Amino acid sequence: MAQILSYSYYKNFLEFYELCVRDVLSEIDIYIKSYEDEMEISQVAFYLGISESEVCDIMLYKNMHYIDAYNFLKIMEMGSSYICRLYKKENECGSPYIYTAEQIAYIYELEIDLVEKACERLGISEIKSNLLAAIFSEISGHGVI
Repeated sequence: MAQILSYSYYKNFLEFYELCVRDVLSEIDIYIKSYEDEMEISQVAFYLGISESEVCDIMLYKNMHYIDAYNFLKIMEMGSSYICRLYKKENECGSPYIYTAEQIAYIYELEIDLVEKACERLGISEIKSNLLAAIFSEISGHGVI
């Protein structure tokens, strides 16, 4: 997995989200569900977009002796990559069904005014999770994460 640095190369944030976030999260989900044994540090690092040394540092800090599905998520919560930060922030917000514009901006590292303007254009006052795609499609690909 390549480190995600910018969505400026995409038509809009939705395109970036679908290719670089949703698909990566889907791959991570499949990886976690397909593992019954210990996971390899190199594979965990690959899926999370962080270095092997970062995985080892987190394992040492958390006193982990192996990586299973539970520990994978703990590493993901502490990792430095965009996908790890997104996961941590979503958890901090309680994975709400209804988001505030501030939560969306915080979780996805977007400028709040871009989220607010997208909601305005769509006439959305209550941001339900099923409307995220519509909001993301209104945010043009010119911001840097």
